[in-house]
Amino acid sequence: MAERAREEETYGSLQDKYSEFLEFCLERPELGLHDYDRQPSKPTSAEICRQRMIAFEILVSMFERAFFFYSRGHSSDFMRRQWIGWAEYMRDWAGRDDFREAWREHLDAQFDADFIQYMNQLMREQPA
Repeated sequence: MAERAREEETYGSLQDKYSEFLEFCLERPELGLHDYDRQPSKPTSAEICRQRMIAFEILVSMFERAFFFYSRGHSSDFMRRQWIGWAEYMRDWAGRDDFREAWREHLDAQFDADFIQYMNQLMREQPA
């Protein structure tokens, strides 16, 4: 029972963060964060660049959390399914030029070494 409660808490926590990120994207459409274009338009100002970098940092922090919660030792089918979804979402972002640039310029040294290795692998797998 304790394992089930931990899974539900993990899911709820990440779902809350994901919902907050989507709300942020909805509130700030000029940042172009929720575009599905692999090559979104370039930011029009230094302020937009700064805000997008902060949003990417929040996103990567959420990815790192999912990586630690779900990628190791799948103790249940639920966790395995959750990891598959998160891994695909991370792969989608790793294919975006603006995200890749932010990762290279600022984000890739701020997180856990295993997570960095995983993200770098995702970056290598995506077409340039």
